[in-house]
Amino acid sequence: MSEDKRSVVRIYDEDKPIGKVTFNELKAFLDHKKEVGNIYHHKLNFEMGTALHIIRQMRNDDANGEPEFGTKRLNYKLTTVAVIAAMLIGMAWWFFKPASPVDVASTELVAAVSDKAMLTLENGAQINLSDARAGVVYAEPGLQIVKVKEGQIAYRVKSGHHAAVAGAQHTITTPTGAQFEVLLPDGTAVWLNAESSLKFPETFVSVDARRISLTGEAYFEVAHDKTKPFYVSSKGQDIQVLGTHFNVNAYGNEKSVKTTLLEGSLRVTSKTDQQSVLLKPQEQAILDGNTLSVNSLKADDTASWKDGEYIFRNMPMEDVMRTVERWFGVKVSYQNDQVKKSLLGGTIVLSANLSDVLEILELSAGVQFKIEGRSVTVLK
Repeated sequence: MSEDKRSVVRIYDEDKPIGKVTFNELKAFLDHKKEVGNIYHHKLNFEMGTALHIIRQMRNDDANGEPEFGTKRLNYKLTTVAVIAAMLIGMAWWFFKPASPVDVASTELVAAVSDKAMLTLENGAQINLSDARAGVVYAEPGLQIVKVKEGQIAYRVKSGHHAAVAGAQHTITTPTGAQFEVLLPDGTAVWLNAESSLKFPETFVSVDARRISLTGEAYFEVAHDKTKPFYVSSKGQDIQVLGTHFNVNAYGNEKSVKTTLLEGSLRVTSKTDQQSVLLKPQEQAILDGNTLSVNSLKADDTASWKDGEYIFRNMPMEDVMRTVERWFGVKVSYQNDQVKKSLLGGTIVLSANLSDVLEILELSAGVQFKIEGRSVTVLK
């Protein structure tokens, strides 16, 4: 029997993917009898490796002619693996609480992420990159800024070019609900997330080191140049790039700054006390106040936003909802502050509309949402 790929759930043992099950199998395993709404519009990720063995055994039984996921047989299976339900960290409500429809006060759904950005030049002039057509959007002797396609610009510097104004800086800024990619003068690729800004020189020709500044979140693939090291300054920290692929989350309204390495190596240094850590691939530096620590994780998840989805595991609801605010341009409030700490796991797809995303989160945390214009209230 074929399954819509969106109804397939990826199963993890800690951070390692070990298999897939259909959503119907997962519902049957937990003896869930209620309708789950528009859940099939999204992929979900759960830490449920122990359940996979039982579900595979159920498949074998079905292939041998036993009733498919019958209630009596499932209840028997559940008596032997009752501990599995306790292992669904923060997820029990997702399966056992019947879904209630999202209370939408407005029929107009909030649009998902788009390709929008504003480029500010050294002289203060601004270029709306969203409105600009493909081609050259700015030029001066030895320098062209080209809109390659929707959502991407590239700096093209001729050999020997020096900035007309010493230290001339450009800034690219994304608004709420937008992303943009910029190819810097040295060939470094930077994907800028919503509500973020990147400040950088218009050329790296006459400098000893490549230094840029970030506010918000960005993913970097740094061009190799041994003669000119690459540095990123962000909230409370400096990053010395010793490798290539990494993600920095440094929003002003986040409690901590998170720097995640996918490839190569990075040195992260606190601006306050000069404490530093050297990251290896699949590690994340977390700067929380004056404390700098390192965690191991599945690094690809942290940069999934640039590919159209946001993957989160065991994350507090208030952290997830801040991302929803940045992507969908809404303001979130809570009827009960206690729900902010509820742990969630799953995937938000950027191409979805707001009501679909909230249905997923509603099932995950056992809450309801009310939408009024661009305001979202979390109801417990």
